[in-house]
Amino acid sequence: MIWSSLKQLPTWVRLLVLGRFINAAGALAWFYLTVYLVQERGMAPVEAGVIVGANGAGLIAGNLLGGWLGDRFGIKRVLLIGYAGWAVTCSLMPLAPNAFLLALSALAGLSAGSGHPLGVALVADAVPPEQRRMGIAISRAAMNAGIMVGPPLGALAAGVDFSLVFVIDAVTSLALMFIVWRFVPKAQPKSRDDIPSGFFRAVRADRRVLALVIGVVALDTSYRQIFTGLPLMLTDDQTPLIGYGALISISCLIIVLAETPLAIYLAKRPALKVISSGWALVGLGFVVLAVWPRYGGAVLAILIITVGEMLYKPTSPAFAADRAPSGMSGRFQSLYSGASISGMVLSPPLGGFVYQYAPGLLWPMCAGLALLAAVMLVNLD
Repeated sequence: MIWSSLKQLPTWVRLLVLGRFINAAGALAWFYLTVYLVQERGMAPVEAGVIVGANGAGLIAGNLLGGWLGDRFGIKRVLLIGYAGWAVTCSLMPLAPNAFLLALSALAGLSAGSGHPLGVALVADAVPPEQRRMGIAISRAAMNAGIMVGPPLGALAAGVDFSLVFVIDAVTSLALMFIVWRFVPKAQPKSRDDIPSGFFRAVRADRRVLALVIGVVALDTSYRQIFTGLPLMLTDDQTPLIGYGALISISCLIIVLAETPLAIYLAKRPALKVISSGWALVGLGFVVLAVWPRYGGAVLAILIITVGEMLYKPTSPAFAADRAPSGMSGRFQSLYSGASISGMVLSPPLGGFVYQYAPGLLWPMCAGLALLAAVMLVNLD
């Protein structure tokens, strides 16, 4: 089914999907950045955490800024600059003195962050509205397939020479940059008069988009505890770290195999119902963890959360694209994309604080945030 769906997409979109896979498989630098800073640069964990946090802040800023720049200067042009910036910062990371790493990390996040909403906008604009969920799901499947390949590759490279991790990341970014440069059609240049104003007015007037953006902030703060609170809980319960890694790999495998067929099956269902159902399943997964805070509960919770993720993650950006006025697709994607990764900044400190001082409240809090967001959204449909 995935192959037949791919054949429905324009050739350049299929090549872009291939590039997403290559880029995700090589996206190793920031996955291992904390380990690199501590082991290779001799930094304290707190100091390394600040530098990695700067990357997350830059990533969110890039997500928010990318759409504005894409609408003004052209999506393809801004994408190329973002990929080039990422490749350069990856190459400089093992060479730069420690004093420059904080700024370099933030700049890397800024460069990478601009690419996500613009990549989604490219795919969403290239296909008919009825195929948007499918197109975005296929792109996500390629990314998750790459993530399955990448971490073991990075571990092998780091064992030889940690600098290879950054080289591989830079090279795969340049490969994706080449595909965009060579195959993505060039849009007609826009004059300042062609760019519609009134973005904030358009967003305020669309209560469904507003609810989606507000709700996904709460949802993502909850969802990302699978990367913060869950490994802490499992390691405290004497579960080997490989057990947690297996859960994430299984989740990625399910997404690669099932998300695109599911998106095609649900393509004609009302978007907000699909999204709110996904959010509700994320909440249900955390209810399971609250009741059964052991490895068996984590397995069941991750399975439920993964199904929820497959429902809302391809549908939400497609819905944002559907609601975007002409000439605002980049900005609408930036708004949603920035909100959808807000948990990268909000979730770690909140989860760490709750887990340290009231660990029994963490999973009920996550469930409550996700379920409340789902209820708010479904009532608008």
